[in-house]
Amino acid sequence: MKKKSLLLFVLLFVLGISLSGCSLVSGFPMSKTIRPPRLEGERQALQLAFEKNVGEKVTLKSPSKGSFLSPFVLYDINGDSIEEAFVFYSDSSADTSVRVNILQKIEDNWVSVADLKGSGNAVYEIEFIDANIDGKSEVIISWSLFDNKTTRIVSVIDFTVSNDGRFVFTAKANEYFTYKELIDFDLDGFYELCILYIDDTEQIPKTYLRVFNFMKTNTVKLASELILDSNIAAVSKTHKDIVSLNNKDSTRLFLDVMKSEVGLFTEVLVWSKTENKLTRQLKNPLADTFRKAMIHTRDIDNDGYYEIPVITELIGVRQKQLISGSEETNDALYIEMLKWLSVENGKLKQDVLTIYNPSDLYFFKVNWRVNSITARYDEKSGDVVFCEWSEKANKYGDDLFALKFSGNVSKVLSGYTLVASGEKGNYWCVIYPAAKRYSITVDYISKNLLLI
Repeated sequence: MKKKSLLLFVLLFVLGISLSGCSLVSGFPMSKTIRPPRLEGERQALQLAFEKNVGEKVTLKSPSKGSFLSPFVLYDINGDSIEEAFVFYSDSSADTSVRVNILQKIEDNWVSVADLKGSGNAVYEIEFIDANIDGKSEVIISWSLFDNKTTRIVSVIDFTVSNDGRFVFTAKANEYFTYKELIDFDLDGFYELCILYIDDTEQIPKTYLRVFNFMKTNTVKLASELILDSNIAAVSKTHKDIVSLNNKDSTRLFLDVMKSEVGLFTEVLVWSKTENKLTRQLKNPLADTFRKAMIHTRDIDNDGYYEIPVITELIGVRQKQLISGSEETNDALYIEMLKWLSVENGKLKQDVLTIYNPSDLYFFKVNWRVNSITARYDEKSGDVVFCEWSEKANKYGDDLFALKFSGNVSKVLSGYTLVASGEKGNYWCVIYPAAKRYSITVDYISKNLLLI
């Protein structure tokens, strides 16, 4: 009986390995083999046509970002309701570069019409856009470079139609980039290609922001170029709004950029229709907008325009209210006071003040006089306590209200009132008698608590 059980166990073990696609010899999954997995149904004809052109001993490559995450990308690029196919692969017998094989449906048969060599060893993203509004889409492919996680190459590929009806594809531009985005800067209905590139080939790195136009002649032309702050290490996040410059509406671009692993500052760019170029709004963004905390630009007052956060002094006996971590290490978290700055005519103007709690992930909008009320962390209760502050006596006054976060969504905190619910838990408050002097209510707290 024991022998039968052992035999059954061995058979189930081998069967389990086979079904999971693992090899007992190599220890690697079968998906690592050079033959691509078979597509089914109508797509099988596409794969057969692809293999007929490039061979079977290839490795399929998938884009790592964007709307298309398969090695087989189907898209109607000329608006005739028939999709074309873009297949990404590499052939180790040739080199390590990724290639794209382009197939077209001709008389119900898939026909390979182009095979283009890419500019990297991986596909980052593929996009389609009729940027010059000529009825057909430009193909924009981004390639990841060898052993480089921050710099990539973007290729703009256009096509023409030959006499026999086949597409002829040509790369119109190849540009290095750290960040790229399609933006209609001048609001004329035509998209521009905006890229940021950090050139570190020289002793002092240079950061370029370039804008390219898609011309009706099916060419790509450099429309504007700016040199930004040389301290930019990477782009963390971008935001856009629409502003009036010289009485003409244009898109404004906020670039939250990293100076290092623990700091951000913001470059602000806007298209000048008068000068027909991109203009830089802040002369010294590093000095004016740097913050050590990873806090991004935000429309904090919901007026349709973005504001830039900058850490400012939080009054109190302890200038920094330690929430967690160690003051001697980089993992310390503090309650901070933030001033949110709008950009008007190249100048920064304070719009809103908030208390920032990086541990519980919220902002609280401050609507009172800065020097009369402050916040402190109560180590015993774990509350952030908002209280009066006497500037003359240099001491705390009466407590007004307190905020507490609870990750246990089913737990009701005795003595507290629920004011907000977020993805990670609930936010509770307790209001003290002195709050009446400032008309602070549960509704007031709820309206001014902004979850991150």
